[in-house]
Amino acid sequence: RAVEWMNAHISEKIYVEDVCRAVCSNPSTLNFRFRKEKDMSIIEYLLEIRGLSTERNILKIKVNYLD
Repeated sequence: RAVEWMNAHISEKIYVEDVCRAVCSNPSTLNFRFRKEKDMSIIEYLLEIRGLSTERNILKIKVNYLD
């Protein structure tokens, strides 16, 4: 469901919290399940479907996410 929601809202500014609300989950659980199924984080997936999955962008976003 998370993937479907992200694909449907790809033109919008999406935060992990938005995805969690949409699928009634919390960030830790959703990211754990997402990594298990997709072998990447939610953020990495968003970057990939937006065509921004360069190493530099991933590092920048991970740093911002952890702040």
